[in-house]
Amino acid sequence: MQRYGTRTGLRIIPLVSLPLAGVSLLLAVAAANPYFAVAMLAACFACIELSPYWAALMHVAGADTMSAGGVLNTGGNAGGLIAIPIIAYLSGHHAWTPAFILGALFAFAAGAAWLLIDPMRPSVSSRVNVRSEGD
Repeated sequence: MQRYGTRTGLRIIPLVSLPLAGVSLLLAVAAANPYFAVAMLAACFACIELSPYWAALMHVAGADTMSAGGVLNTGGNAGGLIAIPIIAYLSGHHAWTPAFILGALFAFAAGAAWLLIDPMRPSVSSRVNVRSEGD
């Protein structure tokens, strides 16, 4: 991050790794070789895990990191709550290709969402604390 700064440094990895995760999913679903499909699924998982979610969270939330971490985990669990019935329905109808394509689309959208994240912007509570100390 020192080389590119906090904002760019925290964005570079997810802007590359999340679209790569989507591409890996698309390659896995199109693979004729099961070993290649497993390798692409493993690559997808690795790309998802590379993103600096927690580092960006700590920069944005500051003193409220614990609360923000709860919100981050709740968001991740809510995504699972929504996705599991959809995947169960698709897999029950042997529609794995649409399930993987949907996952790839969400990976691309998640990568694009990192363009909206500004880890240098102080959180609301940080701004409130600064104002109250100045009063």
